[in-house]
Parts: sequence; C-alpha cells; structure tokens
Amino acid sequence: MEISQLRELQNHFEVARASTQEAQQLYKECEDLTSQFQQKFRRDKIGSMTLPEYVVGHENKDSFCYWLQFKTSKVGEIFVGGAALAFGVYYSKKDNAYRVFDGSKVGVVPDDEASKQLERIKAGLVELLSFAEKKAFADMIRVSKQLLLDYQVVGKILTLYFPEKYLGVFSNGHVNEFLESFGKLDDKTKDSHIFERRSILLEFKENDEIMKNWTNKKYVDFLYKEILKTHVPASYFVLRTGSEEYSDQPESKYNFKESIPGSVQLRVAENNGWFVYLEKDVFYGTGRIGKISSYEKDGVTYYDAEILDYIKIDPVKFDTIKDRLSFKSIGQPGIQRISEADFKIIAKSPKIPALTLHPIEDIVKYIKSKGFFFPIETIINYHTCLLTKPFVILSGITGTGKTKLAELYANGLYGIEKDNPYYRKVAVQSNWSDSKPLLGYYNPFIGAYHTTPFLQFVLKAIEDCDSCGLNNGGKCSDSTKCSSKYFVCLDEMNLAHVEYYFADFLSAMETENKTINLHPAGTKTEEGTSIPSKIRIPDNFYVIGTVNIDETTKEFSPKVLDRANTIELDIVDLEKWKEIQLSLGIKINEEAFKVINEIHSILRKYSLHFGYRVCNEIIKYIENSKLSLYESLDLEIKQKILPKLSGDDNPRLRKSLEELNQYLTGRQCEQSRTKVANMLEKLNQYGFTSFYD
Repeated sequence: MEISQLRELQNHFEVARASTQEAQQLYKECEDLTSQFQQKFRRDKIGSMTLPEYVVGHENKDSFCYWLQFKTSKVGEIFVGGAALAFGVYYSKKDNAYRVFDGSKVGVVPDDEASKQLERIKAGLVELLSFAEKKAFADMIRVSKQLLLDYQVVGKILTLYFPEKYLGVFSNGHVNEFLESFGKLDDKTKDSHIFERRSILLEFKENDEIMKNWTNKKYVDFLYKEILKTHVPASYFVLRTGSEEYSDQPESKYNFKESIPGSVQLRVAENNGWFVYLEKDVFYGTGRIGKISSYEKDGVTYYDAEILDYIKIDPVKFDTIKDRLSFKSIGQPGIQRISEADFKIIAKSPKIPALTLHPIEDIVKYIKSKGFFFPIETIINYHTCLLTKPFVILSGITGTGKTKLAELYANGLYGIEKDNPYYRKVAVQSNWSDSKPLLGYYNPFIGAYHTTPFLQFVLKAIEDCDSCGLNNGGKCSDSTKCSSKYFVCLDEMNLAHVEYYFADFLSAMETENKTINLHPAGTKTEEGTSIPSKIRIPDNFYVIGTVNIDETTKEFSPKVLDRANTIELDIVDLEKWKEIQLSLGIKINEEAFKVINEIHSILRKYSLHFGYRVCNEIIKYIENSKLSLYESLDLEIKQKILPKLSGDDNPRLRKSLEELNQYLTGRQCEQSRTKVANMLEKLNQYGFTSFYD
C-alpha cells in the first residue's frame, strides 16, 4: 500500500468513524473495561485464584474466563471452540463436573485433577506476564507452548494487562492480512510466532506520522474498519427454529445460544452472511446477517444477530425442493451452513442476491489492489453517474483503463474476482448497422429466434428485477437499494454508429414503460427457450460505453449525448501508477521508467500522450528482452510510441516531434531519434507526416 492510499484511508477513518460519538464512546468503554479487569484480577493475585474464580460454567459471572470472553468483548472478540479447549478447564453443567484439555483431548476429571490443571495454568500465566512486560518474545513463546490455552485467549490476556504493548488483534489470519496490506509480510515474517507478528504490526503504527499519536484501540478500530479486506465470499445458512429459545420470526434479530450447532460459523459471518429462515420444515423468508452482540442470562451465553433486508417469501416446504438441494436432511434446530447454489434455489421467490453490495469506499480500495490507478474523484463520479442515470460513456485516449474501470467497479461492488455473472463486456463491431447484433432477430427459415449474449443478459436482469422485493408493478421502488445490478460494457462503442445499432434502447430509455419490441407474437430459440414478444429495460440494468476519438470512430449525435453522462479519463499519472505496481511487489526498471515518463511529459503538453497500457507493455518488454536496456528501450519507443504521431502540419504535432528529437539526441536511442528526424523532414516537405514511409 502506497503512502498516499494510507493517508486517504486515515482521513476517511478520522472523518467517518473516529470522530463520531459512537467511536468515542467505544474507546472510553474499552479503556474503562481494561482498567476494571486489571483491578479485579491483579497480577499479584493470579496465583491465588480458585476454580470458581477462574472457570466459566458456574453461576459466577465475575470469573476470570467470563471476563475474558464476555465482559471485555468490546476490547476484542475471541472466536474459540469449546471452553475447555480455549481456557484449559471449565465447569460442565451437563456433567456436573469439570472438564479439562490435556493437550490432545477433552475429558471429565475429578475436582482435584481440575485443581491441578488450574495450578499449571496459573503458574504459566504468572511466568508469561513477567516476560511479556519486558517483551521477551523467546521466553514468551516457550511458556505459551506449555500453556494449555488457545492462542487467541493468550493474546487477549496480554492486551488486557499491557494495552500499550500488545494490540487487540487476536486472529492469526487477521494479523497476516493487516501485515500484508502494509507490505510487511515476507516469508520470514510468515514463519514467525504471532507474538512477533503482532509486534511488527504495532511498530508500523508507532513509526507512522499520523497513527503514532493514536491509542492502540483506535488503531485496531482503523485496521478492522478500513484495512480488513471485505471482498471475501459471503456465507449462507439455514436458520432453523423449533423451540422457545428462538425468535418466532427473525425479522429484526435472530437470537441463539452459544452452544447450538453452527454458532461459531454464524458469528464469524457477521456482516457477511445470508440466510433462509426455516420453521417446522417450511422456508418463510430470507435476509442478511448484520452485527452480532452477546449477553448472559441465567448463566448461559446468548447472541443477538441483527437481521437486515428481511423479506418474506411464499412458504416453501423442504420436502418439495430437497431433490434439488445438495443437502437432503436438516438436523436439530440450529444453524446450518449451506452453499450459495442451495441458497439461490430456496430464495428463488423472491430472488435475493447472495452477494453483498460493497460501499464505494471498498470499491476504491479494491480497484487499487488490482494495480490500477484512477483518481478517487473519478471513481466516485462514475459511481454517482450510474446512480443518477444508468447510461454512462467513458471517453479518453487508449490505454487509460476505461474498460477496466467498468469491469473492476462491477467486481468490486460484488466482491467477485473473476467470471462476474453481473457483468458482461460486448465488443462493438464496425459493421453493426441495426439492433440485431444486440437484440437478435427472428429467422423465418428455421422458425426460431436467433438470440444473443446481450439479450440473454438483459432477460436475466429482468428476471431478477421482477423477483426482487423492491419491484412494484415492473418498476423498482428504490433502485439505489437494489442488490441485483447488472452492468454491460459496450467496448469501443463508437466503432459503429450508435444511433443505428442502439436506437431501440435510446428511444426506450425516455419512455415511461421503457419497452422494446422484439417480435410480434413472441417465439422460441432453436434450443426451445422462450423469447418474449417485447422486453422492458429493467431498473437494475446499466449500460457503460467506452469510446476512443480518432479517425476510425464515429461521432456521437446529440440524441446519444443527451441520454448519458460522459466522463473523460484524461489523467494519466505514471508516477502514481508506478507506486501502485511497487506496492504490489511488481519490479519496475527505474532508469527505463524515467525515460518513459519524461517522453510522456513532453507529449502530454500537446495532448498526444499515451496511456498506462503503453507504459506497462514497454516495462514488460524490457524485462523479457535479451538486449541491453537502451537497445530495448530504443525499439519500444519506436514501436509503441511513435506510430501514433501522425497528421497534417500543426503546432502541436510539430512541437512534439521537435522536442522528442531534441530529447532523444545523445540518449542511446538512435533508431527512435532517426525515425523522429525522418518524420520531421516529411512534415517540412509535404505538410503531412506519419510513422509509415
């Protein structure tokens, strides 16, 4: 991550999160809870703790482990399996006895064996904290290996006793992800102990000009709110009721015990899980999992999961669709993980997309993570244009990332890396003269409709729009909340006359019902798929056209321009591009880049510059070449940059060639310099020049 991107994230965090009353209250609560924990469980008193004062499972809600897992959850969540595995020993109400973990298995033991286990744990904790105070990692690692405690539990203990020395990031995966984001996760670091990796993560904060003044809790909040990658696959569940401990209808929240099957999986899926609701073997609704909070009642831990986007569906009996599902039975009441495909089958009516739409801030981060540079203002402008009207034109010189912006935005919106079913690119051909290449046509010779990928894409969007809970008589009640958006990119849109092949769409856009007629009676394809006689442009369908302006393309008419927002991608910042490549571990030959960037600056003055694609391909050519640096560079300047300089004599072209000629003189780029000199001579002699003789 380059420093400019880090500063953007820090600024966004300060404004949108850290300065809010909610965040300030959280930081204060965490500080108070940490202080209360330290006072209640003083280090010098650890050795005298009794079993009831240590374990969970008794009625005692003030025990050491109870505080670790529940009362200090705002300081940091720990996701662990059984209590014995996590804390070494706990009290089982079911067995009316203590259960311990001996390093390989969990079993019921007499009270005296449980006491011996606790003595070992206490001795280990005292020794661990003594070394932790000095950050003696070698000794800490040695002691922790002997402690029969989960590594996340150990991490939280360190954070509660030494909040200024140890971060409240307990998950091994999260630590690695944060380090990787900051470019601090090499092979050596990956193999180091989590104590050491958490320390490296803290050192990064202390060496940063902005974050060094933050508290550790604020820093951890920043890591989770701004850095943690959100583009992870969603999880899908069946939430099954069956007893009085569950909510009758989880329309606003879903309440569950810690001990029920699937509890840990659902908690891990916080803010990134979808569910279908089942009661007495009948599916009644679908929704999304939001924030999850915990509380205690009668010595039992419960969780409340916030329910978002809950929609009732027509009741569906499990037995009527189980043959189409990958799971053929449902076990005891609880939480059952299912596949995305199963979710879609169950939630078909109405169809609820199984993917979370990510906010614009996440999309910006996603695009940068893929090695592409667009000013944040450009991405936000593009996002706003799509919300305003579903037809956007991206113009600019070749190689500036117009098509890539359309693709990456759609992928970032859904968190999909490749094969995004909600995005399709259609390459426009110069011979398109009517709507057939897009909408297909009826073939009377075979008595069937010849369809197209574009038409199938539209029909899929219509299907999802019609089954959406926001649909009202064919119209979306609020398209900004629609979570089933389809994006089609008409690549090089103006290779053909847009007014010809896109006429039906342009006209329909301005009508109330947005209807396009396909065939008078409706028909089927050769494969037997029904094609309606007419379609409407659904509210969840977005068209993006990419255009180049040169002698091979067609001009736009006012009819087209009036119906679209046109965004010009004219900013090509090679320095920013290089920063992103380096942050991703891509090698850049600095000497070659310097020459490329200087040539780009010369041409930029006359609006004859090139895009990122040219720069990237020159760098790759040099990396693959067996020739010397300047031999390779000379060839690529001649092969990639000069062919685009042509035209009648004018100040822009003449001055750009003259400055290039001057720049290349004496730079070991003789082939390129000779070519530029010849082009200048042709310009003087004929009043016109081109790369080709």
